[in-house]
Amino acid sequence: MKIVIEARWIKCPVDGISSFTLNIIKELLTIDSKNEYILLINSESVKNFIETYIQKDVSKISYILDFSLSSLKNIYKLPKIILELKADIYFSPNYSFFNLFISKCKKISVVHDLIPLIFSEMFKNASLKFKIFYCNKYLQKFVLNNLDEIVTVSESSKKDLLKYLNLREDKIKVISEGTTNFNIEKNFDSDITANKYFLFVGRHEIYKNISTLIEVYNLLPQNIKDEYKLLIIGKFNDKVTPKLKTLVAKYYLEKNIIFFDSIIPDKLHYFYKNAKMLIHLSLYEGFGLTILESMSYGIPVIASNVSSIPEVIGNAGILVNPNNHNQIIDSIIKLIDDKNLYKELSDKSIERAKFFNWENTAKQLLEIFANAKRKNIK
Repeated sequence: MKIVIEARWIKCPVDGISSFTLNIIKELLTIDSKNEYILLINSESVKNFIETYIQKDVSKISYILDFSLSSLKNIYKLPKIILELKADIYFSPNYSFFNLFISKCKKISVVHDLIPLIFSEMFKNASLKFKIFYCNKYLQKFVLNNLDEIVTVSESSKKDLLKYLNLREDKIKVISEGTTNFNIEKNFDSDITANKYFLFVGRHEIYKNISTLIEVYNLLPQNIKDEYKLLIIGKFNDKVTPKLKTLVAKYYLEKNIIFFDSIIPDKLHYFYKNAKMLIHLSLYEGFGLTILESMSYGIPVIASNVSSIPEVIGNAGILVNPNNHNQIIDSIIKLIDDKNLYKELSDKSIERAKFFNWENTAKQLLEIFANAKRKNIK
């Protein structure tokens, strides 16, 4: 098969979709020598970044476009390019309105979550183009029905697709995401990492429930706050971040709670490795990759008992009601005081994380590609 991968989702610094795309490309090129791959990218710098990341020469398999993913040129240029390439499969690591205009090959896209539909109030100030597509369930349903296969990353996200968009169940395929071991900087220059700390990793959005995390931390016994700081790492948001910092100031916790904007992966994983625990009280996750990443380093996790999170954690962490302050506080204290429990969950986290790896994800995708090629889904 000739498989075209939409690699224009890759950004620097790397976000969730970028990481997914990079790791999928890396593993597919590692395990599959039978099929031909073509990567659609839009700059030499991104091509060089991909090549450095996957440690393979992509000069012979990349196809550089002169327009971005958000450009309307996709309507008439992308189908022509796919046709010229004589592709069997067009695979996009995230779904897009422009998938509609591609023909003459099997179209497969990933739906990571339905956050713009479920939390539509978050996107009142989003661009008109974003709201027309991602906040419009009728257009989304039309676009996704136009695909040959719909891929999603958890059973929870599959249920959301069925509930909110009423899609055909047999068209939805569930795959798992994976973890990546980075080379950890042993001499990372930061005073923060010399201290004990709790950790949260995720962009600043309302549904991430970071305000509750701050409130919970404030209610912890003073001796715990004296011993453990709270590090909140994730992309800042002009609408959310100022409110979070105001809340921190309200509780006089400026020296205890430290915010970091997005951190490059190798340094981020240093923070994972040295954390006491990860506390993730999100109200929704399509998968919960940051939870899995921390578990791969044996960091015990306290996380919400909602959406896909229980699928990721299994019995390797503590699941809590994300709005029950007392339950969360009790769980934090118990994890600190009970050394046996801490060791047990640390060991279980490492073992649980081994079930999720990018090689398995790539193998699952290969099977989906092969099945799509063999059948003609209406």
